[in-house]
Amino acid sequence: MKQALKLILSTLFGACIGFGAVMLCITFFTETTLSEFFGNMGNVQLSRLLLSCILSLVCLILAVFVQIILHEGGHLIFGLATGYRFVSFRVGSLTLIKEGGKFRFKRFSISGTGGQCLLSPPDKPYEQMPYFWYNACLLYTFRAHETKANLVCRLLLEKKK
Repeated sequence: MKQALKLILSTLFGACIGFGAVMLCITFFTETTLSEFFGNMGNVQLSRLLLSCILSLVCLILAVFVQIILHEGGHLIFGLATGYRFVSFRVGSLTLIKEGGKFRFKRFSISGTGGQCLLSPPDKPYEQMPYFWYNACLLYTFRAHETKANLVCRLLLEKKK
């Protein structure tokens, strides 16, 4: 019960911070004053607001799963390309595992992780173990997020002009 209450309170706290950030961005990047912003909030229908919140949450959840699949898929692709052998691929608790040369779905989860790609290293000495593409994959993931953040900032600054 304590964990559920903690989750609810932290979610509400995050929602308040998010609302405040959106409110500040709208007033900063548009000609809207705070009083106009709150005045317009009174004109929003409750059903439309709830629908918008529900759709936003669904999109957020889907985006998280897509990001996990893309991230772990990068490990899988570059690992297989450098000679590693497939062991398992997990998103959430759904795991695709290779047992006895056959692929099977199982349920498995590790607390604190959203996904996992397990690969068995090639039969090479430690000094010859391929690791470059694994790290390059991580660098690509970081650069992709950095590019998106730059694009958002640029769009916001162009809107201001």
